[in-house]
Amino acid sequence: MAQYQGKKTALDFFEEAIKTYKDRNKVYGKNYYRFGEVMKVLFPEGIFLQTEGDFNRYGGISAIVGKLCRYANSFEQKCGHTDSIHDLGVYAFIQQELDNYYRLQDRLDLDKMEEKNQEEQYQKDCKALRKDGTAKAPILPDKTLKKFTSDSNYEENLRRYSRGDLKDDSLFRNG
Repeated sequence: MAQYQGKKTALDFFEEAIKTYKDRNKVYGKNYYRFGEVMKVLFPEGIFLQTEGDFNRYGGISAIVGKLCRYANSFEQKCGHTDSIHDLGVYAFIQQELDNYYRLQDRLDLDKMEEKNQEEQYQKDCKALRKDGTAKAPILPDKTLKKFTSDSNYEENLRRYSRGDLKDDSLFRNG
C-alpha cells in the first residue's frame, strides 16, 4: 500500500490549525459566541429557509454578521480590524447581488405585484361607480390612465368599463 511521502503529516496540519486558532482569537476574540446573539436579535421569530436562494442569501448575511462581530470585538483595543471591515464591505455587495438575482428568480417581481394590486383596486373602484356615472372617477394606475384618457369618450367608456361591458383588449375604445 502506498503511503504519503510529503514533508508534512496530519499532526503538522493539526498544529498549524491550533496556531491559527490561537492567533485569530487574539485578534477577533471569541466571536463565535456573539454571532448567535446577534442573529437572534436580527431574526427574533427565527427564519425559514427553503429554496437554494434562501440558503445562499442566508449565507451572505451570516458572513456579514460574522465580519461585523469580528470588527466589533477589536473596535476599542485596535480601532477595528481592517481586514474585517474590508470583508464586510465585500460581503455586503455580494449580498446585494444575491438579493437582486433571487428577487428576479425566486420571488415575485415587486413591480408586477404592485401593478397587479393597482389594477385590482381600480377594478373595485370601477364597480363602485354609480350607474349614472356621477360618482367620482377612481384613481387610475399609470398604464390604465394612458389608455383611459386617450379616448374622446372618457365618461361613456368609464361607465361601460365599470359595468363590465368592455373587455381588457378593447379598453376605452369607441364602439
